[in-house]
Amino acid sequence: SMFEQLLQQIATAGGRRRRSPREAWDEPLPFMVLANHEKAFNVEFAGEIASDVGGPYRHVMEDICAELHSAALPLLVLTPNHSQPLALDRGKRMLSPAASGAWALQRLEAVGALIGVTLRTGSTLPFELANVVWLALLGEAPSLQAYAKVD
Repeated sequence: SMFEQLLQQIATAGGRRRRSPREAWDEPLPFMVLANHEKAFNVEFAGEIASDVGGPYRHVMEDICAELHSAALPLLVLTPNHSQPLALDRGKRMLSPAASGAWALQRLEAVGALIGVTLRTGSTLPFELANVVWLALLGEAPSLQAYAKVD
């Protein structure tokens, strides 16, 4: 996945190694490498001629976001109300309760780093996170109404 390729590039830039893609790195990943550029990183598609003046970068960021919203990465799940046709905030995502351990934690840290990149660079990503998740990220206590929207 593009998300895993990005993590591998971040790890390589920081001299981190691991034995298998399903393992966590032994040390925290150096997400500060994303703070060095206006676009956080440059994109090169193997076998394609593309000048990364924004298009390929946006494409990769959107693909990463789509991967985060898919079953391919078990980090985010649909909120409990996703099957209710008249529910508020239907189709939004929350952190998966099953996302635990070092492997998941490193990927969730990467999601946080990507949110930071979007804030710093002014790029937008279609993160479909539930309001209660955004409130928690901001350090605010969600209200009972906020919880009612997702349950």
